[in-house]
Amino acid sequence: MILSLHRSFYYNFGSSWLEAGRIQYRMPPALSFVLIGFFIWIAENTATFFGAWEYPNQADAWSLVHLEKVSSWLLLVIARFLIVARLKQVKGKTPCHVSIYENRPNVSI
Repeated sequence: MILSLHRSFYYNFGSSWLEAGRIQYRMPPALSFVLIGFFIWIAENTATFFGAWEYPNQADAWSLVHLEKVSSWLLLVIARFLIVARLKQVKGKTPCHVSIYENRPNVSI
């Protein structure tokens, strides 16, 4: 099953296309997952700084959330991406379509 998910992920999401205006950019999914995990970690630090919640090591004084938490957020993002991709396949919706303009795939959400 894991091999099947890996193969499905590789063939369907080998690269992501982003569109800003009329310009399309390509980004490897691994980089986008790392960036999403990093920005969630920054948001978590901001929330703990303003007192939304605190971890046990922050009881006496505020400190950064451990950098190891980025890997937890990264794993969460990958798992959510795979779940949504699989649900789209089950429901019969294709996650990507080919644009006639320059024959580059556009991600449809």
